[in-house]
Amino acid sequence: MQDPFIASISEAAMQINTLWLNSVEKSINLQIEACSHYANIGFEQVKKAIEVKDLEDLQTLANEQPNLSESINKKIIDDSKAVSDLTQEFIKNSEKIWQIL
Repeated sequence: MQDPFIASISEAAMQINTLWLNSVEKSINLQIEACSHYANIGFEQVKKAIEVKDLEDLQTLANEQPNLSESINKKIIDDSKAVSDLTQEFIKNSEKIWQIL
């Protein structure tokens, strides 16, 4: 028969491991999504640059850059918030597990 304290520690450790694994999976998915998003932006910009044939095309491309920068900044803020939320969720859930002890 296992000591109840050791059993509760073992149970908490298993819960923490599961929580950690789920958090790592969510974090990796966020990173994959962000990487894909930023790569697509880069590819689209290169494609547009390749299609520049004259000064008018270049001016059009240049005029799009402020909007692109704004959307990238917004995405960076959203991505940072998602990571922060994930961290806070992990902390909150891990505290709940250890409070059981």
